[in-house]
Amino acid sequence: MYYNILMDEIILTNMCLLKFKDRFLFQIRHKQDWPGLTLPGGKVEKDETVVDSVYREFKEETGLCLKGVEFVDYIEWNIASKRHLCLLFKSDSFEGTLKDSIEGKNVWLTLKEARKEPFSSDFDKILDLYKVDWRKEDDQRQD
Repeated sequence: MYYNILMDEIILTNMCLLKFKDRFLFQIRHKQDWPGLTLPGGKVEKDETVVDSVYREFKEETGLCLKGVEFVDYIEWNIASKRHLCLLFKSDSFEGTLKDSIEGKNVWLTLKEARKEPFSSDFDKILDLYKVDWRKEDDQRQD
């Protein structure tokens, strides 16, 4: 299927999975438009590169400065006749002090702990794209 880019509105967003030792940084989002366990991220602003938006959004939502990111995959949705394209990144290096944001509470969880939280819509699919085997009882990550 071909999309007429001039006719379709595309909303470009990002998410980033941060790993530290055996834990991952998750966000327990309270906003009603997309509640539940998810990852920090957000919209790419006009005249901003996608990678710059990952660093900015992560800092705004967590207080942490990422020290490098790697592209993993993407996921897309059609919501209210708009195409949402979310680019997924990961990192394992950061500095700073974790804080919560208006988006929600940020928490370090093992995969076993994360399974106990209610997921945001399609979050299971997002974790699958990261090749994080969150369904297993142990907390091992596939690379």
